[in-house]
Amino acid sequence: MNDDEDINNLQLQIDRARQNYANAVNLVRQSTPPRTNRAMLTEATEEFDPEFAVARLQESPSGFDLKERISDAAAKKLTVALTNLMDRTETLDKLYSEREDILCAADPTRNRRYCIDGRECVIDPVANTLTFTDNPERAYKLLPVVTKDSAARDKDEKGPTLDRDPTRHRSRSR
Repeated sequence: MNDDEDINNLQLQIDRARQNYANAVNLVRQSTPPRTNRAMLTEATEEFDPEFAVARLQESPSGFDLKERISDAAAKKLTVALTNLMDRTETLDKLYSEREDILCAADPTRNRRYCIDGRECVIDPVANTLTFTDNPERAYKLLPVVTKDSAARDKDEKGPTLDRDPTRHRSRSR
């Protein structure tokens, strides 16, 4: 196959995978009580795994904006739905990566596309923005995130910080 056929084939697979992702999102919605903080649930699932996220939901429903624990049967159903969602997310990521490898190799100036929550986006490293391709007039500014690890790394790279003016001599008579 040539690159054009590969791209067309990958795009068809991406379109199917995006629909499967949307179906998986709907299944998660149907598997959770209406007031569930699904963003928190998805974040815990992505960070750890579906079993961990559902166990946390069972142990601390208030952490997910729920007043009471969901049943064990509902928890099992939700675990299956979240596992399916993570599988669909991985499929989309893999397909986007394959397509973008071909397109970026053919055009080194191309900004690589990614998939976030089933939506295609472009990260512009020069403008430091993220733009969804379905809403190109709205660019989101990417802001640096400072963590304890990155602050420590920056400090190590810059050398020690000085608590006083290094040009002023310290008095020994205190």
